Amino acid sequence: MHKETVGIMLDKNKNRMEIRSPKTKEEWKKYYDIRYRILRKPYGAPKGEEKKPEDAIADHRAIFLGGNMIGIGMIYDDKGNARIRFIAIDEKYQKRGFGKIMMEELEKSAKEKGYRKIVLWGDEPAVKFYEKLGYKNTGKGPMIFGKIQQYNMGKKI
Repeated sequence: MHKETVGIMLDKNKNRMEIRSPKTKEEWKKYYDIRYRILRKPYGAPKGEEKKPEDAIADHRAIFLGGNMIGIGMIYDDKGNARIRFIAIDEKYQKRGFGKIMMEELEKSAKEKGYRKIVLWGDEPAVKFYEKLGYKNTGKGPMIFGKIQQYNMGKKI
């Protein structure tokens, strides 16, 4: 399922922005580094926790700005629904619209594949972000690392 889509545009500072799957060994290293640093390390998770079995079946995306990877995300089939996971934007680029851009890219991919519903687990601090994008909170999901509550969220497309 590692089909690559490429979107190229310029950000407001006229930096070239590209959205695509990581290609090289170095890019994959950076991809997993962002995932660990943003989504796992703050909760005391051990190195290695950032890799999951679903990685093998997922479509992965990265946002490159001026050639530097600044954000990541993935989407895969979960019992007939598209599941989005691991949306992470480098700290220097958060609160600047890149999370929304990543979500739009993954939603576009889900539509192209014919999915009618997207599901995700929203960490408690991110629930409002997903709700602004039209996702409905359907109740508590897993508790990760015994420290942060996730919520089941979904959106019909």
